[in-house]
Amino acid sequence: MNKYEVMLLMVPDLEKDTYSEIMEKVAGDIESHKGKLESWQVWAGGKRKLAYSIRSRGAYKKRYDEGVYILSYFRLEPAGLKRLKYLLDLEENILRYLVIKKGEPNG
Repeated sequence: MNKYEVMLLMVPDLEKDTYSEIMEKVAGDIESHKGKLESWQVWAGGKRKLAYSIRSRGAYKKRYDEGVYILSYFRLEPAGLKRLKYLLDLEENILRYLVIKKGEPNG
């Protein structure tokens, strides 16, 4: 099982409970593929100004100048990663995401 880090850029005008609900959905998908969500946190204190505006992928195509970053660590089999990325693509409240495979430290 590989260790991964994912950074989510979320829509800034959501309630705090909505961020938890989205992460519970992500955790459920990870666990359904025999993985484990180790931790997640709102990164850098909440809303951050973006370098450029980003258009949402939802039906309304609203442009955002701010976003909320969520940093998450999880373990998952490589086969489950494709399904997780598909789920992240479908979530309208996620503006962008980046998944990075974390290597084991040498030594």
